[in-house]
Amino acid sequence: MVIGGRGPRLPDIMKMLQTITSSLRTFICIDAWDECAATHRIKLLNSLKQILESSPSTRIFIIGRPHIRAEIEKRLAGRVISVLVGPSNDDIIEYLRLRLDEDETPDSMDESLEADILEKIPRNMSEMFLLVSLNIDAILHEPTISRRREKLSKMTDGLELGDVYGVTIERIKAQDGGKLRREIAALMWISHAGRCKRMSSATP
Repeated sequence: MVIGGRGPRLPDIMKMLQTITSSLRTFICIDAWDECAATHRIKLLNSLKQILESSPSTRIFIIGRPHIRAEIEKRLAGRVISVLVGPSNDDIIEYLRLRLDEDETPDSMDESLEADILEKIPRNMSEMFLLVSLNIDAILHEPTISRRREKLSKMTDGLELGDVYGVTIERIKAQDGGKLRREIAALMWISHAGRCKRMSSATP
């Protein structure tokens, strides 16, 4: 949304939300909270607290990774119910079994390797389902049992993250032209932002 050639500022958004919540029961849903900069999160939480104080019937649903839970509970003390949502160990094993059943080169798999995959991947990568998916992709891409076993060993030891990100890049490249350009641009922006931050921290 653009107002007068610029995006709305926080006071503008707050005024709009307070107008809405004062007359209607409102549900505010915020996704990917952990991807917002920490300084902005504090300001936003303080603003959300003001909305809850002026409109107690308002409900706020925030989604984010577990590390932001403490700051939300601190800023919205007494108004928060936290629910941890994530794949269970059984969910991951069921997904891996499905992927193994769909293996296009079954001769490159044996019972021992399959058992190791079902034991090691859930044990080492249970917190992020996407990482599970990327790792099994990389393993099944290997042409032989020995190569697959080596890949599993390195990935569960955290030594083959490059391959995981390589699979991610290939998935991005498979997108349509517009999506491909946008996602590559986003990766470049993140890369340059990280480089600039490191250079800034290294400046005396």
